[in-house]
Amino acid sequence: MPVRSKVLKPDCRACGLCCAALYADNESWADLTDEDIAALPKRWKKYALPVTPGWAFTENHYAFATKYDKDGNTVCVGLKGTLARKVSCALYENRPSVCRDSIQPGNKDCKTLRSKYAMLFRGT
Repeated sequence: MPVRSKVLKPDCRACGLCCAALYADNESWADLTDEDIAALPKRWKKYALPVTPGWAFTENHYAFATKYDKDGNTVCVGLKGTLARKVSCALYENRPSVCRDSIQPGNKDCKTLRSKYAMLFRGT
């Protein structure tokens, strides 16, 4: 009888790829709803940046700002730590809905990101 190994969900606190824009050098990342902006603590509201129509959208909306981490990766302003090592979210309790709903540990999008950037995990 074959032995089945237990497949563990990836540990988000040792990854953070869903909080990074590794494929683009842009200044905004997570789309924000009006409810997301209302839920942000006051000190984080300044990172809700307007995105003007004409690029990929037909109406005004907001997106969460990004920053460069110490390795030069474009990451969410709320991400603390080092990608593929140890990370946390400074706004976890008030994170935008796209962060809560889009990528879940071990789902298809998570696996795709982790596979595409597997080189970041070597030696961990």
